Amino acid sequence: FTITNVDTDVKSVEVFNGNVSLGFAEQIDGVWTFTASRSDSVGVAARALDTTDLNEGDNTLTVKVTDAAGNTSTSGELTVTLDTNLAQPVIDLNSGSDTGNSNEDNLTNDATATFTITNVDSDVKSVEVFNGDVSLGLAKQIDGVWTFTASPSDSVGVDLKSLSTAGLNEGENTLTVKVTDAAGNTSTSGELTVTLDTNLAQPVIDLSSGSDTGDSNEDNLTNDATATFTITNVDTDVKSVEVFNGNVSLGFAEQIDGVWTFTASRSDSVGVAARALDTTDLNEGDNTLTVKVTDAAGNTSTSGELTVTLDTNLAQPVIDLNSGSDTGNSNEDNLTNDATATFTITNVDSDVKSVEVFNGDVSLGLAKQIDGVWTFT
Repeated sequence: FTITNVDTDVKSVEVFNGNVSLGFAEQIDGVWTFTASRSDSVGVAARALDTTDLNEGDNTLTVKVTDAAGNTSTSGELTVTLDTNLAQPVIDLNSGSDTGNSNEDNLTNDATATFTITNVDSDVKSVEVFNGDVSLGLAKQIDGVWTFTASPSDSVGVDLKSLSTAGLNEGENTLTVKVTDAAGNTSTSGELTVTLDTNLAQPVIDLSSGSDTGDSNEDNLTNDATATFTITNVDTDVKSVEVFNGNVSLGFAEQIDGVWTFTASRSDSVGVAARALDTTDLNEGDNTLTVKVTDAAGNTSTSGELTVTLDTNLAQPVIDLNSGSDTGNSNEDNLTNDATATFTITNVDSDVKSVEVFNGDVSLGLAKQIDGVWTFT
């Protein structure tokens, strides 16, 4: 403290807190000052200027001066407020920004997430948010609630780092809050670990080789309406793998021995009712399949399209003895003296690849297509 308007013949300057003497000021370079200690400047024991003398809250200080003639004069009162207490704030990821499985896992895919700061004393003037040692900016109080959503400029116009990949890094981030009150006290919150996850690989869906009944394992042609599919390139934190035919959900894949597979049935692996992968869902002809994966942070990624052709229909062929080989009374009596007779096979679908002729259970061989006509000799 500084005591002014002191006459030059003053010999004693005593400081009081209410009726309690805190000690004597001393004159240094012509200026009377007082800093309480265990002993004052002239060796008179004095109380320390601590919480015993200056109490938490308001203190009423006066000064009594005494001159060489024994005259005394007392100052007016000076009210000094001692504030050494400041609650420890708490920072939490706002539930609307927590995109994980629960509002308490502190997992988000929002790089500009919003945070709520609670347990903040009413006299706090500044609430600063840090990511490690890096200041992300100042929170602001809206309707009595301290919140922080970083942007290039905070509520008081100070240019700040954006709460983006510069502030919240992909992966784990250690956030704290430092509050400062009107008296200059500071208090820092405990650490809040928030995980930012904005990345999710694009999955790939493929018809299982065991269900691909076409000429090769890569033609995506099948006669199996309950075909099995394999989904690859799936991140380890994925929680949901949903298969679609166009805009229609066929159900959810399941992970077996680390491999995501899907064979539709009336109920998927976790008991959620799903459409069966049958002619209702996998239609005769071309089907456009995609997979949508969702991870723990709520990110989604959709595969490219897989066109799978379901072909379960095949016309019944007709075999007939060629008229040139029918040596009977008519071309329709199927009587011949030609052991190497020729036969014509009709009503053969255009996608037929093999026409095999049998005599009873014995295969006679394969017909061949000549000028669009299937014949067998």
